[in-house]
Amino acid sequence: MQFLYQRRWLVLFVLMMVLVIIITIGADLRLIPTRPFRIRYSDKLGHFILYGILAFLLHLAINGRRWKINRVSIPVAVCIVTAISLLDEAHQFFIRRRSLDAMDFAADVAGILFFVWLAERLRKRIAHRHAD
Repeated sequence: MQFLYQRRWLVLFVLMMVLVIIITIGADLRLIPTRPFRIRYSDKLGHFILYGILAFLLHLAINGRRWKINRVSIPVAVCIVTAISLLDEAHQFFIRRRSLDAMDFAADVAGILFFVWLAERLRKRIAHRHAD
């Protein structure tokens, strides 16, 4: 049962990753506006939410797995989704109409950290419920 539950999160993660790729390609081709409704910083909110949800789903899919480096325990989902985000920002350097933006990356990381924190709380709540 536990494996099936995690597999559902993994499927949702893959679907979300596909959505992020579609949005990225759409923005590269100017099919999707990079600042929806011309609202200032709306793209930052999009980065926060999209990459945050991606990290949330992955954290649950891999059951909160962590890497221990010395005395620090880092969620694997944070590392993986941050790397994906960094690749997304870096690729924009090579696209004529796009630009590498440190603030986009900062919004990505903030969303990743916040949503992994939420996922960990949910994971513990689910584990506590199954323990009763």
